[in-house]
Amino acid sequence: MSIFTQTELLELREQWKGALKACATGKSYRIDDRELTRYDLDEIRRMLGWIEDQLAALSGRASSMLVRPRICR
Repeated sequence: MSIFTQTELLELREQWKGALKACATGKSYRIDDRELTRYDLDEIRRMLGWIEDQLAALSGRASSMLVRPRICR
Protein backbone atom coordinates (compact mmCIF):
# COMPACT_ATOMS: atom_id res chain seq x y z
CA MET A 1 0.00 0.00 0.00
CA SER A 2 1.37 3.35 -1.01
CA ILE A 3 0.75 6.67 0.68
CA PHE A 4 1.02 8.32 -2.74
CA THR A 5 -1.40 8.32 -5.63
CA GLN A 6 -0.24 7.21 -9.06
CA THR A 7 -0.25 10.84 -10.21
CA GLU A 8 1.91 11.88 -7.25
CA LEU A 9 4.34 9.04 -7.90
CA LEU A 10 4.61 9.99 -11.56
CA GLU A 11 5.36 13.59 -10.53
CA LEU A 12 8.00 12.38 -8.05
CA ARG A 13 9.54 10.20 -10.73
CA GLU A 14 9.88 13.20 -13.05
CA GLN A 15 11.50 15.25 -10.27
CA TRP A 16 14.00 12.50 -9.45
CA LYS A 17 14.72 11.98 -13.15
CA GLY A 18 15.50 15.70 -13.29
CA ALA A 19 17.90 15.27 -10.38
CA LEU A 20 19.59 12.42 -12.24
CA LYS A 21 20.02 14.62 -15.30
CA ALA A 22 21.31 17.50 -13.15
CA CYS A 23 24.05 15.25 -11.75
CA ALA A 24 25.59 15.15 -15.20
CA THR A 25 26.64 18.79 -14.75
CA GLY A 26 28.36 18.31 -11.40
CA LYS A 27 27.65 17.50 -7.78
CA SER A 28 27.38 21.04 -6.43
CA TYR A 29 27.91 24.65 -7.32
CA ARG A 30 28.13 28.04 -5.63
CA ILE A 31 26.61 31.38 -6.60
CA ASP A 32 27.79 34.22 -4.34
CA ASP A 33 27.18 32.95 -0.80
CA ARG A 34 24.61 30.31 -1.79
CA GLU A 35 25.53 26.70 -2.52
CA LEU A 36 23.49 23.91 -4.08
CA THR A 37 24.56 20.36 -3.38
CA ARG A 38 22.85 17.63 -5.33
CA TYR A 39 22.00 14.15 -4.07
CA ASP A 40 24.52 11.46 -4.77
CA LEU A 41 23.86 9.19 -7.73
CA ASP A 42 23.25 6.07 -5.63
CA GLU A 43 20.54 7.85 -3.62
CA ILE A 44 18.83 9.03 -6.80
CA ARG A 45 18.89 5.52 -8.24
CA ARG A 46 17.46 4.10 -5.00
CA MET A 47 14.64 6.64 -5.01
CA LEU A 48 13.82 5.97 -8.67
CA GLY A 49 13.73 2.24 -7.92
CA TRP A 50 11.49 2.78 -4.91
CA ILE A 51 9.12 4.94 -6.95
CA GLU A 52 8.97 2.28 -9.68
CA ASP A 53 8.21 -0.36 -7.03
CA GLN A 54 5.40 1.80 -5.65
CA LEU A 55 3.95 2.30 -9.14
CA ALA A 56 4.18 -1.44 -9.77
CA ALA A 57 2.39 -2.18 -6.49
CA LEU A 58 -0.42 0.24 -7.37
CA SER A 59 -0.94 -1.38 -10.74
CA GLY A 60 -0.63 -4.96 -9.42
CA ARG A 61 2.53 -5.67 -11.42
CA ALA A 62 5.52 -7.52 -10.09
CA SER A 63 8.20 -5.43 -8.43
CA SER A 64 10.83 -3.87 -10.65
CA MET A 65 13.50 -4.39 -7.99
CA LEU A 66 16.59 -6.18 -9.20
CA VAL A 67 18.11 -8.88 -7.02
CA ARG A 68 21.84 -8.46 -6.66
CA PRO A 69 24.02 -11.25 -5.34
CA ARG A 70 25.89 -10.52 -2.14
CA ILE A 71 29.44 -11.80 -1.86
CA CYS A 72 30.28 -12.90 1.68
CA ARG A 73 33.89 -13.19 2.68
